[in-house]
Amino acid sequence: YFDYVAAKNRPKWKDGVPHGGEIIYFLDTLDSSFAKRDREYARKASGYMFEFAKTGKPAFAGSPVWQDDRFLRDRTLV
Repeated sequence: YFDYVAAKNRPKWKDGVPHGGEIIYFLDTLDSSFAKRDREYARKASGYMFEFAKTGKPAFAGSPVWQDDRFLRDRTLV
């Protein structure tokens, strides 16, 4: 579940991100009009996706440990 909303979009997206709103984070394509913390979040999200594609585990040096998915026991990284 993706629910991060950039600081500049919070007034218009009060109920969360719209469909496809995660793509700019996973591709790390935020421009300089976004806040520094939003761009840092995008770097992390992109890093998770890159490592998942490369190794099958969405983790990299310094990131939290992601628990393996288990049937009927969904887990999220907060």
